[in-house]
Amino acid sequence: MSIDEKTRDQKHLVDVFFQETALETVEKPYFARVAHKDTLDLKHLAAKTALLYPGASEEDIYYKAVQLFSTAKYLIADGYTINTDLVRISISVPGQYDAHDRQIARGKSPRLNITAAPQLRNYIAHNVELNFTGVSTAEGYIEQMIDAETGSINEDATAKGAMTVLGFGLKLMDDGTTAHASLVGAWFVEDATAAMRVQAKVIVNEPRRLVLVIPNLTAGDWWLELVSQANPKGSSKLMKELLITRSETTLHVTNDSGF
Repeated sequence: MSIDEKTRDQKHLVDVFFQETALETVEKPYFARVAHKDTLDLKHLAAKTALLYPGASEEDIYYKAVQLFSTAKYLIADGYTINTDLVRISISVPGQYDAHDRQIARGKSPRLNITAAPQLRNYIAHNVELNFTGVSTAEGYIEQMIDAETGSINEDATAKGAMTVLGFGLKLMDDGTTAHASLVGAWFVEDATAAMRVQAKVIVNEPRRLVLVIPNLTAGDWWLELVSQANPKGSSKLMKELLITRSETTLHVTNDSGF
């Protein structure tokens, strides 16, 4: 298969399923979620590009893409705005300042502004057809993560602050065995390496709502991961296996302690 005018104009069929909402103020009981396919890294993207462009070497595409993205990263850090058919990227400085300040606010770091380009938004709007498959049978999910400090939803987390998590099948329980008790809980997982896992203190522990005290995390991007043996369908009987529910997006953590 190669890219031609027919390929460019094709419709993309994307499966969508319904998930019961945990929000109490909505008019309808379900929201829609895309059934995402596998995540593609740069090597996988290069391999698919080679299929779409016959004659192009997968290795050559990957090498040039690495060079392109490395250059873009350098230029963004140098203050340039990158504007492509996919995204627009620039840096900004968070915080509040007096005229005499000469350093960034404590605990803050330059932030990335990333927005989808009009070309991408228009392509998705006109070329994607949705196939609604019905109600999901998934056992647990995280719908919203609300940071108490900023009020943001599914975006930010303030170290040592509080967070409300809404969803389904969230209650954290274990059978008391050493093996399971050490794993069950609400964990923040560092995005960069996934090697750093820090447990949050749970203040409210309900099937559709958790209130957490965010640990003293270092600034950066973190996933929220819930590990439990509670039955998400409401049964009082614990499951034998652990149920792991991970947020669909990372949270950008800020830390006023300067970490």
